[in-house]
Amino acid sequence: MRNIAFKHFLTRTSNLLFSNNAALRNRASMSWLAVGLMAISSLVMYSVAHTGLASRSAVLVWSAVALSGSGLMALLVRSGWTAGWRDPALALPQIIWAVTMSAFAYVIAGSAKGVVPGSVAIALLFAGLNLRAKQIIVLSFYAVGVYAVAMLFAFREQPAEGRQLELIYGLVMFNMLLGSMFLSLRLHQLRKRLHVQRKELIAALAANKELASRDPLTGLLNRRHMLELMQLEQRRCLRGVRTMLLVQMDLDHFKSINDTYGHSVGDQALKKFADVVRSNIRSSDVLCRWGGEEFVLLLSDASVDGAMQTLHRVRVAVSAAQIDASVPDLRLTVSIGMAEHIPGELIDTTLDRADQALYCAKRGGRNQVVQAQRPLPESGQHDLMPAAAYS
Repeated sequence: MRNIAFKHFLTRTSNLLFSNNAALRNRASMSWLAVGLMAISSLVMYSVAHTGLASRSAVLVWSAVALSGSGLMALLVRSGWTAGWRDPALALPQIIWAVTMSAFAYVIAGSAKGVVPGSVAIALLFAGLNLRAKQIIVLSFYAVGVYAVAMLFAFREQPAEGRQLELIYGLVMFNMLLGSMFLSLRLHQLRKRLHVQRKELIAALAANKELASRDPLTGLLNRRHMLELMQLEQRRCLRGVRTMLLVQMDLDHFKSINDTYGHSVGDQALKKFADVVRSNIRSSDVLCRWGGEEFVLLLSDASVDGAMQTLHRVRVAVSAAQIDASVPDLRLTVSIGMAEHIPGELIDTTLDRADQALYCAKRGGRNQVVQAQRPLPESGQHDLMPAAAYS
């Protein structure tokens, strides 16, 4: 019980500090990290003052100002007020603040000023992770300028014998700032490259998914993906949310087209058929290439009478379509079998009933639509009814 209460307390505290919104949480966590690093720098400066190397009052004032600035920006980010700003994480202001405060720390640290450069390096590391290349360069020159002023002030406060050491500190600091700038730019470049590669990977995965779910010739869904959609619709039918009609279509005498005119014309015929069907069905209906010259159509939330009219329109449009300009007299016909899915029935069973209706259309002379009747409850048998009005 105590463990549950403690976990609940941690969750509430975490949400209070960082938010449960993913984007805001990421920005707030980085801001609070900056506050934490500033607090550590304050402890370091206080230790310097405790040893007598720096003025305690100056360090206390510096710590209060530094932590107040960082804390205020962290609160602004966490509140979400900055969400619509150009820099919602306030990355640039926070880094400029850290560089500025470290320059002041350099002045008040006295002979212990060697503890300061590390905080500048961390600030510029944050720049490489959060800023653009131009911002990194501007920030680096700003850091050089601020530290030049700080070193000039410290140089004037030094006795004559200590000024040579101050110049050495200046050279070391300039070298560190220059190196940090180039490392930050390199880090930014790597981050940008990773971002581009991530976008390319997402695009490649989407393309692979599309290829895996599409027939390359007609652009229609393939059999595997169509089965997944059928299973989804089946569950909706079981809950009483939708109705589903499954339609089997087969191009008549398609083998003779390949044998007579060649496979290129046969491929053109398949693509033309797919285009004609898609232009005569609803956008919510799904057509797939089941295999060879066989196609399956899924009609959701459609009445049987409305579906029969649609299929008749498809049959007429297919027989009227010109397949290829090189063979203007070539025409296609299609035999169609339709079955209404019964909630609780297996998809394979519905498809089998539609397939039997299709073969009834074939035996009846082709180029017609046949509807499979619902199975009789007593015998489990079903009848096939040729749709004479649609032939």
